[in-house]
Amino acid sequence: MKLKISLWALMLISISTFAQDAEYLNKLAAQHINQGNYTAAENALNKAIEREANNYKSYYYRAVARQKLDRGQEALDDLDKAISLSDTFFVAYKEKGIILAANDEHEKALEAYNKALKLRSGDIGAHYYRGVSHFEMMQFKEALDDMTLALKANPFLTRGRYIMGNSMQRLGNNDGAMKEYTKELLNNPECFECYYNLGTIYLDKKEFVTAQEMFDKALTINPKFSYALYNRGVAKYKQKNRLAACEDWEKSYALGYKQAADWLNKYCKK
Repeated sequence: MKLKISLWALMLISISTFAQDAEYLNKLAAQHINQGNYTAAENALNKAIEREANNYKSYYYRAVARQKLDRGQEALDDLDKAISLSDTFFVAYKEKGIILAANDEHEKALEAYNKALKLRSGDIGAHYYRGVSHFEMMQFKEALDDMTLALKANPFLTRGRYIMGNSMQRLGNNDGAMKEYTKELLNNPECFECYYNLGTIYLDKKEFVTAQEMFDKALTINPKFSYALYNRGVAKYKQKNRLAACEDWEKSYALGYKQAADWLNKYCKK
């Protein structure tokens, strides 16, 4: 007895096979991404999209691969396509925000993070990245709110304590800022900005010896940090070490910090 298969049934089998192929290729691409083989991942995903053009995961994974290949606009296009196919795909909004932020488009990044957090309000990563963008836009209260939530779940997020401390300092809470900078330095001893900002706080407190020590530490890590040279000069001058102060201001000015010229002209001309 011959088995008769309708054309419609054959079409369904074909569609199902293509979908299975696309899922296999997506998994293969994810492995390539985890191994750092981004070109191989993109090639696999191109094939996956040829087989199943409406699989939102394929566009998402290809966006990740393309971002790693420094093709940010193509990555954004893929994420927009993924979102158009599945507008509740939380991770696509978050990844879009990360790429936009990397391009210094923080306002657009915030829109993407806000959409992500509407879908998953407690996501630590989205709060962290949104906090970074708020900070870059000098929205310090909002940055502080997001970082507080993120660091409560993961106290070791990169530069999280620095952003907390800087935001607190900008909002006038120097004591809180000092605690956060100290915590950041425990996990990230190369945070020269932490030492620098601690120095500025001690300078405001008129604790000039300690201020100079903080600027010294910042400059040990980053010898060309012109702001630290300038402020170390101020700390030295306040300790009546004018010649050493003038040396720091000269170096600071040579590195492009033009405000140092005022102190050079006022205190260092013979």
